[in-house]
Amino acid sequence: MVQSRQSRFTYRHLRLLQQASPKSPLRVIALIDYDAFYAQCESVRLGLPPTVPLAVQQWNAIIALNYPARQYGLTRGMSVDEVKARCPDIVLQHVATWREGSSTWGYWPDVLQRMKTDKAALDPYRLEARRTMTLVRESLTTSPLPIERASIDEIFLDLSPLVYQELVAQHPELQVSPSPDLDAHLPLPQLKKGLEWHGAHLLGSRAGQPGDEESARDWDEIALNMGSRIVNQVRQDILRQLKYTSSAGIASNKMLAKLAAGRNKPNGQSVVLPEAVSSFFSSCPVKNIRGLGRDLGRHLVRAFQTDQVSALLSLSRSQLQSILGSEAGIWVYNVIRGVDESEVVSRTHTKSMLSAKTFVPRLPADRASHWLRIFLVDLLGRIHELEAEGYELRPTTLTLCHHMNGRFGPGLSRQVAISPAMPISETSLMTAADPLLTNFTKDPKLWPCQGLSLRLSGFQIKPLRKRTILSYFRRSDVAKQVESVEDDRHSQAGSYHCPHCNRSIGASGALEHLDWHLAVQLSQNG
Repeated sequence: MVQSRQSRFTYRHLRLLQQASPKSPLRVIALIDYDAFYAQCESVRLGLPPTVPLAVQQWNAIIALNYPARQYGLTRGMSVDEVKARCPDIVLQHVATWREGSSTWGYWPDVLQRMKTDKAALDPYRLEARRTMTLVRESLTTSPLPIERASIDEIFLDLSPLVYQELVAQHPELQVSPSPDLDAHLPLPQLKKGLEWHGAHLLGSRAGQPGDEESARDWDEIALNMGSRIVNQVRQDILRQLKYTSSAGIASNKMLAKLAAGRNKPNGQSVVLPEAVSSFFSSCPVKNIRGLGRDLGRHLVRAFQTDQVSALLSLSRSQLQSILGSEAGIWVYNVIRGVDESEVVSRTHTKSMLSAKTFVPRLPADRASHWLRIFLVDLLGRIHELEAEGYELRPTTLTLCHHMNGRFGPGLSRQVAISPAMPISETSLMTAADPLLTNFTKDPKLWPCQGLSLRLSGFQIKPLRKRTILSYFRRSDVAKQVESVEDDRHSQAGSYHCPHCNRSIGASGALEHLDWHLAVQLSQNG
């Protein structure tokens, strides 16, 4: 029977959904988060059953643990001895390393005897992240979707265009003439049975009532249901083809999707129903909210002496603006109420990439060239990673830094411009970098040195050679996205808490940071 009541939503909202507009109240955003990604990569590589406890170590520190290992009360940052004492049967896998004399990274049996000279490598995890991104794109080939890699183990999806297609196909009442009155209200959904959520954890007052025909009262919930089904299928594809479990959050914006993804881990997904937003959000600590995990969040907590969102809801816009400033105050006022209009954006620009090594004992000049080549191969791998995601980028500047007292001490730097005509290859970049190194090696007072680093910077968007996901967006939309992939790729949840200096280190910099601490320790120990 056709229902006489109208939907809360209009044809304008439906059109905005088709356009993946953040203004649409029907939008569907998902975050897929791989469970304990580094540890999973090693378990799959080693062919271990997923029930076997495994920890990833770098020298004597644990940097990742799978979920079976966490059941023993183990945490990142523990020492290897602590982990073994609590879980004697745990599998300990050291990260891959770059080694002088080798042209590539590797898993070396004597890695712990080479702590002074090896350099930790993220490359195996980058390669697997690239494979997962490729698979996600292949799983969603029916519609070009905005996809954003939020970190090495997290992917945002704007499912709105795909959900629009399915809504119109499955609900003929939405198929209207090409130029309807956009402000006319949609008819209410005509459901013959309740919605099937395929095991998703529902966050909302009607959670646990999947058979109730009235449980989907309007199109926003049906849209979320479709998004949940799509994400569940993508996750099953990842598990079947790559053997990685993942968790997911589905909601009306990125912030809610991010929070929801952590509610049903591991290997589960959660959906934030429309009426759940207020209660779901008010129970969250400030630091858990995307964008409030660092300086702004700490400033907010200090200013109002609370770390709970619920306690901040009584504050007016003007109160927040008086402490945080005009723009930040308005943003926080909205965000603590679950309002987030940030877009899912295929990141198209990186500010810089750095590869570095601290040497103990100090490096003589005649071995510097080999490490220069290792740095280049490392950096080229990151460029290839971006190219595999559909980004066409090239650096314009190459900088070599020399450090007498370690990476964070005083240093000298030399740089060279990269010609637009020069191919971005190991051979050509080595040719460009060699004169910079020669400039240092000809001065005997600079050797041996304790640190070298190589940076590629000034990245520019290259003309696209083929049609990719990015080609479905206006070039102005692409060009304005100048966020840093290498410098700001990690999220607060994906950061590593360093037990040595009590700092929160991004995932992309954790390995080099621990390398530096090791070098300092070895130097102090003589």
